Amino acid sequence: MFEEERPHLKPLPLTGFRYFSEGTRTVQDDTTVQVAGAWYAARPAPIGTLVLVRVTAHEIEIRDVKTLGLIRRYPRATHQGAGQLPDAERLFNPSRQTHRILAQAQAIGPSTHALCQALFERRGRPGQRTLWGIVGLRRRYPATLLEQACAMAIERARAPTRPSRR
Repeated sequence: MFEEERPHLKPLPLTGFRYFSEGTRTVQDDTTVQVAGAWYAARPAPIGTLVLVRVTAHEIEIRDVKTLGLIRRYPRATHQGAGQLPDAERLFNPSRQTHRILAQAQAIGPSTHALCQALFERRGRPGQRTLWGIVGLRRRYPATLLEQACAMAIERARAPTRPSRR
């Protein structure tokens, strides 16, 4: 019955159809987009533009909204808060948001400001999420406690690490 169609049939692909969900995201000022609580670099897409994000079981694809051209592809993060941003692509020039965070840290105290400044210098703009977390603690805790905690964090970062005993 199907003999006339047999010459036109091709072999089936080795992998099955990949199911995915997709949506749009805005490129943040640290050049990343957030997908399911994790952050992925979206360069060369400009800051503030929309990109299409396609999410499969094991992979994230970032595509141009207009052309659907592939911008980046990443393995899917295993936990929330993870970031896929190469060190070479981190932005270290402060934005208005950076200045706002550092001003809030300065209002809390000098140790808080020093810790936030050091974190920004090490992580760049992607580190601003951590800085927001630190200054956001002011809503729950007194400034004196934050100052003590930040002073301890700075001191521990300066202290040489001792080899562990076994």
